[in-house]
Amino acid sequence: MSKFNFPDEFLNAFSTRMQLPDWYYKFSVDTLNRLKALGVIVGGFEIKRAGDFNENDILSSGQFGEPATLDWDTIYEHFKKEIPIDEPDVVEWMIDATAASAVLLARCNEYERAGSMLLSCCDDPYIPGVRVEDIYFARDQGSVVASRGQAVVVTPQGNFNCPVPGKTSITTKNILAWACVLKAWIKQWVGALLKWKDLAVNPASRIGFANVGGMVAPQFFGHQASRRAFRNIVEMSIMSDKPQTVKLTYRAPTDYSAVLGSASVKLNEGQNVLRFKVRSIFGVPPMVVELQPENGTKCVLDYYKVYP
Repeated sequence: MSKFNFPDEFLNAFSTRMQLPDWYYKFSVDTLNRLKALGVIVGGFEIKRAGDFNENDILSSGQFGEPATLDWDTIYEHFKKEIPIDEPDVVEWMIDATAASAVLLARCNEYERAGSMLLSCCDDPYIPGVRVEDIYFARDQGSVVASRGQAVVVTPQGNFNCPVPGKTSITTKNILAWACVLKAWIKQWVGALLKWKDLAVNPASRIGFANVGGMVAPQFFGHQASRRAFRNIVEMSIMSDKPQTVKLTYRAPTDYSAVLGSASVKLNEGQNVLRFKVRSIFGVPPMVVELQPENGTKCVLDYYKVYP
């Protein structure tokens, strides 16, 4: 039977879960507490440019008929032509909401292809509301969130503020999510949510990073070696349409709010193959990786490998 880090419901929430290997359970509680206190060491980066940027195997939403691309402007222009805003029941915010929905669904499809589950929703948080399982935007009017400069995202572990416009990552003990607000009018506004339901472990197929109005979401997935070792070697391939700096954050599998290690990596334009080491004097546990590209970029993870 598969073992997960959290049961189906934990702390009155629908948890973001990660499958764990049998060898992980040899860690004692004391060892895990020391890991949280001392963390892991991430370093020794070797980066090689291996090719030009491309969008091969990028998926579409499969529902809206938009082109399969990571380019927000292309998606937006597609729906600007397709949605007749001169009709009485159609207004401008629907273009933004539909374009964002298509982008998020496409990334969910790629995450599902990697063997796991990512959930999304985008609409007007005032009416009809924006919710993913137990996470939702508070039902304020557009003028309220615009004047306040922040929208409120409600979760079982407390509320989080999201800039208007802007984005925020949500990392609680057992929930990984992302929120963004594109635009706000008098009553309507456009909000989007992502929630990682089951984490992909060492993904081997392409997963894009959602670009909504130029705001780029992170990707979360599992880092897992085949056995307990004091040093892991990571090989990872990332494509970027321009030079940028990507932030890597390693989080504890039993408490996503606990950061075990982090690093910033400068990428070249095109395909970047990275090799680096992750070390711990207690042995490197399974971890959750958060990868955050810069805003205004097109970025895709090709694969993530861990040795041994």
